[in-house]
Amino acid sequence: MALLKFALLGAVLLISGTQARLPVSLQEKWGFLERLDDSARVVGGENAAIGEAPYQISLIRDYVIIKQHMCGGSLYNPRTVITAAHCTEGQKPGSLIVRMGTNKANTPGAGAPDVKVTEIRQHADYNPNTIENDISLLILANPVSPSSNVDFIPLETEDLADGDPVKVFGWGLTDGNAQSTPNDLQKGQLKVVSREKCQAKWGDVNAIAPGMICAIAESTQACNGDSGGPLVSASGKLTGVVSWGPSKCPPGEYMAVFTLPKYYKDWIAEKAAKV
Repeated sequence: MALLKFALLGAVLLISGTQARLPVSLQEKWGFLERLDDSARVVGGENAAIGEAPYQISLIRDYVIIKQHMCGGSLYNPRTVITAAHCTEGQKPGSLIVRMGTNKANTPGAGAPDVKVTEIRQHADYNPNTIENDISLLILANPVSPSSNVDFIPLETEDLADGDPVKVFGWGLTDGNAQSTPNDLQKGQLKVVSREKCQAKWGDVNAIAPGMICAIAESTQACNGDSGGPLVSASGKLTGVVSWGPSKCPPGEYMAVFTLPKYYKDWIAEKAAKV
């Protein structure tokens, strides 16, 4: 099974047609699954309502001539965004911008101007081969003020059980084989899968580490460009950070795998900007 990290490279958002979602060390063995063909964005998703995910940000790569969405993320406090380490790996803070307060990927939020990133605090033990410790914090140049469309999201502190409902948000491809992405923020309904079930499914491909949580739905899947974005519990708390899953993002069989913020709560508390 080919894994694909849900990052955006080049002109691709939620699914990257050029980047495998499998851990690097497994791409050769499981690359045949790159041929899986299915539709994808937040696959099977629908437009999110205005203000439904006020913590959602778009991480934008500033190419000077153009600015392009590359990953998602979640506002954690006035100067800190939680995202995925595979989104920040190799990036320089001076080339990154955070957009918030909008459901439109190409439009800054009203009263919520884009903010530059001054520092990347990536987990020191991030492993691109196994995608363990796939978490990173972005420190913003200016503090963000809450509004009707901008707010912070707390970490989920409870252990979610198999079958618990969750939502994933993000901007991504409307088709797993396409290169275009929706301008409107998408949402999808998933259900948590127990670590045991997830490991049984993914075991021959990649280990499900303690800092990961899995979710699935028959018609919905996370995908590239969703990377770093939020998986949200029924109580409205940050349950996961979009990390990796099956190539081409086919829903219904292989679970999407998310970084588990609860597992990293002490690291987040230590590394987040103080307010």
